[in-house]
Amino acid sequence: MMYRLETEEETRRTHSCGNLRKNICFWRVVAAACLVLFIFGVIFILTSRPRSCSNGDQCVPAQKEQCPEGWAFYRFCFTFNSTLKSFEVAKNFCSLYNASLLEIESLSKLVWLKSKSDKKDYWIGLRNESGVFQWVSGAPYNDTLFKVYSTGECAYIRNNGIFLSECTTPRRSICEKRPYN
Repeated sequence: MMYRLETEEETRRTHSCGNLRKNICFWRVVAAACLVLFIFGVIFILTSRPRSCSNGDQCVPAQKEQCPEGWAFYRFCFTFNSTLKSFEVAKNFCSLYNASLLEIESLSKLVWLKSKSDKKDYWIGLRNESGVFQWVSGAPYNDTLFKVYSTGECAYIRNNGIFLSECTTPRRSICEKRPYN
């Protein structure tokens, strides 16, 4: 058998190319791992960030912890005020908490609220001004969502429906606000 002895230069060239190939392969693996971590990071940030929405049913629900202490939670923060107040006083009371009288823009919200109204009357943010219903925010009333019963200017919810009465009648009220971000 014949063995060939490598010259010193052949040995140096072979080993330096091998090391170079190993280094390139190593850095490619590091770059690929960084890219994968970056993509997962972006996906995590995009999916964990709360989205704002105009309709409570069309957004990702916020967390209960994002409501003030003592407020109920159903996609928005709610407080059921048991002190009897006129409509205007109730509206002003809600504004003290950067909230407003409740607006109902979905059937699921209406059903949830009826279940929580405990057979008592609560002012909501709907008014009848000269035959035109409008929410206190200025949003138009969707008459296909629910029917309003009786006569008067200001609306209140009871577990069996939405009714009107004079705005000066003392009632409980429901305030709502968007969760903290």
